[in-house]
Amino acid sequence: MLLSLNVYYIWAIVLIVFLINFIIYARFGSPIVIVTAKKIHFIDFLIPEKVMGDSIKSIKLLDCMPAIKYAHAGYSHRYDPRVPKAGQKVECKGVCEVFTDDGIKQAISYSRSYKKCCIEIATTNGNIYINYKNEERTKRLYEKIVSKVIMVGEDELKTHDDNYGWLKLLFYTLFFGILFLLALIID
Repeated sequence: MLLSLNVYYIWAIVLIVFLINFIIYARFGSPIVIVTAKKIHFIDFLIPEKVMGDSIKSIKLLDCMPAIKYAHAGYSHRYDPRVPKAGQKVECKGVCEVFTDDGIKQAISYSRSYKKCCIEIATTNGNIYINYKNEERTKRLYEKIVSKVIMVGEDELKTHDDNYGWLKLLFYTLFFGILFLLALIID
């Protein structure tokens, strides 16, 4: 019985594989963008977002990501523990405030590269910025959004509530609950 496996080792290996897959997805694969005629759905573990077509004011392809005034406690592409300075030009993934032509706006950023072209989706709830390190991929996503999403006139715009708070709470509770149970089982 030299090669007998213990159940605890199997659970530890499964947990390690899950964490490695989660890190790879969060770093390289997120967000997954699903575009339909009525909505744009950003699937991301930490910042999920659903933009309805009747809340979109405009969609633009910008030369680069606007300057960030302040990045909130989301997660960043490259973490910098220092307090951001006004007008900082960094890759930011998370909730932030950006300088726009209309002033300072609340935004959600899925930015992978500050210097590359960027899609700006202006909604009634704020702006959303997304780009990839591959500019062609960003341009293809822009064409897909512009060709599929049905937008309404200025007088028909609606504001939709964020319903993802409970989903995030459920995900974090399950994730940390499973980690806690595994810690109890392994000890």
